[in-house]
Amino acid sequence: MLLYSLFERALLSLVLQLPAVANAQSKRDWELAAAPSPSLFLRRAFARVAVLSDYVYIDGGEVSQLDADGNAIKSYASNGVNSTLSIDISKSWSASEVAIKEISKESQARSGQALWKNEATNTLWIWGGHSPNGAPRENPASWKFEADGKGGGKWSKETPANPTFFADLKRSEEGAFVSTPDAGFWFGGGASGWTNPNPIPQAVPGIVTYNMTTKSWANETTNAFSENGTVNGGSAIYIPTFGPNGLITLMGGSTSALEPNQKTPTGWLDFNNLTFFDPITRDWYWQQTTGNAPTARRGFCSVGVNGTNGTYEV
Repeated sequence: MLLYSLFERALLSLVLQLPAVANAQSKRDWELAAAPSPSLFLRRAFARVAVLSDYVYIDGGEVSQLDADGNAIKSYASNGVNSTLSIDISKSWSASEVAIKEISKESQARSGQALWKNEATNTLWIWGGHSPNGAPRENPASWKFEADGKGGGKWSKETPANPTFFADLKRSEEGAFVSTPDAGFWFGGGASGWTNPNPIPQAVPGIVTYNMTTKSWANETTNAFSENGTVNGGSAIYIPTFGPNGLITLMGGSTSALEPNQKTPTGWLDFNNLTFFDPITRDWYWQQTTGNAPTARRGFCSVGVNGTNGTYEV
């Protein structure tokens, strides 16, 4: 599982630039496609990646491509991807020849969402994110993907155990998200008219959690990781080998005031002092780092894997 965690985040960096095999899903070259042919592909952004068994799943985001004349499509710089792509990682492949399978979705296209996974049940869930290019948002729904072990699977709506509470949650994007063996966590994020009916941009504090066993959603208030409990563009990593329950660490991202229409961050999560969270006891811990810490940043890639001396490398 830890090796796959490495695959997930490393592959995300790759899929942002990954073209598709020619004639994927028999789409004509001049059509907009979730997986354009190599001759038309430009770039992919805001997608989310998870590994289940021998397949990496690439969900949502936006893709840019050329038109039939070889010019960049200018109606929008990128177009939302309303599907999930999968790649077999049990075989070797190159970016120009990789076979990409496209799986249709009924849910609205999303960018900057969470993609939670449960490896024991081969299941994915999505939460939050914005509608590309400002399209009106669909009504709140919990979407679940059940993989078939062959690179395919099916998306369906799941009824939450507490549907009224779920419907009242404020949708946000660019929160720090992570999966534990039986739960999904979303820290902070920002809301706007692209994420929920209220058009006023505003940071969303606290933690949204989803219990994969009970199907119950919760919203927890805390200022343990920043003054107002906000973070945008940060990263969360689950370290299963630390403590009896594993630990989640938050890294990077910017913080904001709670007033609407804030355009300037109030600060940054410091790489010199990392925050850790026990997903079971809800206890918080902090640890000073040594050496030359990275500079403050947001929207970055991160990867975690077991070290050889009882450490965990990030």
